[in-house]
Amino acid sequence: MVAQESQLVRGSLVQRGRKPRIGARARRRPAPALARAAVVVAALTALAALPSGAAAAPPVASFSVTPAAPLSGDVVTFTSTATGTGAPAWDLNADGAFDDGDGPTAQRAYATPGRYLVSLRVSGPEGTATQSQFVQIGNRPPVASLGYTPATPLAQDTVSFAAAASDPDGSIASIGWDLNGDGIFTDASGPVASAVFPAAGAYTVAIAVTDNSGATTVASQGVAVVPRPPTLLSPFPIVRLTTRGTRRGARVLRLGVQAPPGSRVSVRCRGRSCGARDEVRVVRTPPRALRFPGVQRRMRAGVVLEVRVTAPGRIGKYTRFRLRRGGPPSRLDLCLPPGDAAPAPCLPG
Repeated sequence: MVAQESQLVRGSLVQRGRKPRIGARARRRPAPALARAAVVVAALTALAALPSGAAAAPPVASFSVTPAAPLSGDVVTFTSTATGTGAPAWDLNADGAFDDGDGPTAQRAYATPGRYLVSLRVSGPEGTATQSQFVQIGNRPPVASLGYTPATPLAQDTVSFAAAASDPDGSIASIGWDLNGDGIFTDASGPVASAVFPAAGAYTVAIAVTDNSGATTVASQGVAVVPRPPTLLSPFPIVRLTTRGTRRGARVLRLGVQAPPGSRVSVRCRGRSCGARDEVRVVRTPPRALRFPGVQRRMRAGVVLEVRVTAPGRIGKYTRFRLRRGGPPSRLDLCLPPGDAAPAPCLPG
């Protein structure tokens, strides 16, 4: 029997001639220090695999325009809608230099209509971005008005009209007139016009003003035309009666009337000894004195002869004779207003 020797090797008892025996439980459980080291190595490996830092996205330039449809003279506002951290800079006059503004908004008013280029540049550490847009500036229409003289025109007067027109962003190209209310502006052209209105009433005169960009403004003016005061027949009629007295009244020797052409002369006899009651004549051209032989006869005192001379729209003449016994007849002269059968005193002048 071999004697067994034992010696202490590295802190464990090893029998000579035998391998040391390690239990299954010991093989399955690593040492605590080794486990911790494995965790640290894994963590460092994972950390090394991570990127050092995420890169920021580059800027994107964009902007909006208000109002959506600006006219000349309007203040247009440009508002940046860019993304990123860059600083905005504006070029509002298309000169290539972004020195017209450096904030989130910029403004400009355009004096004349047209198509204008506006640009926004956004610059930062991540890069530079630019956007350009065309802005359409609309034409502002002309301003128009009109007046007339005389202020109170009479029927058949010549009325003079004058147009006042201006354009805020251009010039006046044409002015057309509608003088008869038919909606067609071809009755006259230019800054002045005239018209004659044949009768009293309310009329409307209008102008169409067009600027150099084609915009048109229509302005109208009401015209109140008043009736023309009637004027005397000219030359004013002359009525003559020649009589000779009788014992019971008078004998009419002649009744004559001078009046302008177109006048209507009527003679009426009222009384017991009248022959023809009414007689009407019209003065022809060339005018001649009218005679009325129907009244040339003996008549008793108190008989009345009425003579009326009229014309449309004119002041006519009324003459009344009353026959007297043994002397000349009495006479009354008045005026006849147009359209009125009742005579009235004639106005002075």
